[in-house]
Amino acid sequence: SSANVAARGDDSDSSSDVLVVSDRRSTKSEAWMLDSASSFHATSKREWFSSYKSGEFGSAYVGDDTGYRVAGIGDIKIKMFDGVERMLRGVRHVPGLRRNLISLGVLHDGGMEFRCDRDKKTLNIMEDEVTVMIGERTASHLYKLQGSTIAGGVTETGVAGIAEGSHGGGGSGADSSGSSQ
Repeated sequence: SSANVAARGDDSDSSSDVLVVSDRRSTKSEAWMLDSASSFHATSKREWFSSYKSGEFGSAYVGDDTGYRVAGIGDIKIKMFDGVERMLRGVRHVPGLRRNLISLGVLHDGGMEFRCDRDKKTLNIMEDEVTVMIGERTASHLYKLQGSTIAGGVTETGVAGIAEGSHGGGGSGADSSGSSQ
């Protein structure tokens, strides 16, 4: 499908809009895509959450205006390109979603900035002039996060305790835990 997830309706500023348009089918369900059109971070992978709260959190709408229920919200730990573990906060659990999305807008609202390298192959996400995330450009012109998810495994009501490091607390939706293993 060329539109895995698309915005609902017109140019409204709905809190339930997410968008990915590609000329290739999603084959890497483990990868995180850096998405400038997604209104929030989202994944279908319940087992990835380090903290999780189920409830009524609205819907995510796909290209044909079909809505998927947002089943929960929580935090997911990701080991970045440099080995630093960062917590992606406020991730929506959307069963049925085919891609894992990191909202560049949410990161930007939290104070992060973006720069594309001159080689046109990487997108650097920076906090206080330090690169904290890197996206590698794919053949279909999307940016895939260079890093790996650390599965959380908490119970429905459990919350994992995570130590915050020097890059944390900015509200960007991605905090460093200070670990570099």
